[in-house]
Amino acid sequence: MAIFKYKTKQREAILNYLRQNHEPMTGMQLAAVLAKKNLQASLTTCYRHLEALYHEGLVEKYFLPNEKSAYYRYVPEQENIEVHFHLKCTACGRLEHMTCDRTVEITQHIFNEHGFQVDFEMTFIYGLCKYCQSRRTEK
Repeated sequence: MAIFKYKTKQREAILNYLRQNHEPMTGMQLAAVLAKKNLQASLTTCYRHLEALYHEGLVEKYFLPNEKSAYYRYVPEQENIEVHFHLKCTACGRLEHMTCDRTVEITQHIFNEHGFQVDFEMTFIYGLCKYCQSRRTEK
């Protein structure tokens, strides 16, 4: 696949939006958001730029279980995306990334003690996020 580094208004709008909003989103969601902001970027343009940004290492790409669309998220320079788990809230659908040192420890334990190498693109831990937990305790 050829990677294009187009320096266009659409690319800058996409990258700026992703930098400011760290929530994972699909190309379709991104195109809808940009359209609401009167920034013209077709669905094809969004996906083309998201793929290029992924190959440049500026965004991560992954698939949620049982979903066909890829999700993309901006990766701050200081964040190590090599070793992370996805934390998925079963109530609201929020997706967080666990990138702390404990992730490395857990991964090393799994490999050393169980001979199993973790696939980080497919590793999801399901539960309740702090927001949904606080809503449940308020009731």
